[in-house]
Amino acid sequence: MDSDAHEPEDQLPPELADRIAAGVGLNVEEPHALLVINPQSLLARLCFGPIPAPRAQGLNP
Repeated sequence: MDSDAHEPEDQLPPELADRIAAGVGLNVEEPHALLVINPQSLLARLCFGPIPAPRAQGLNP
């Protein structure tokens, strides 16, 4: 799913990405593969380490 994001704050919120994925007919497992597993696999092949999931804004770690 391409959002043309250039900065972290440009990323689609997970809830919106899930709604878009459901709207194009993906089943409940496919959005996770599309939005989490496939990007992590690509980063691993490019020799980048795992990228931590973004935290919700305004929450302390």
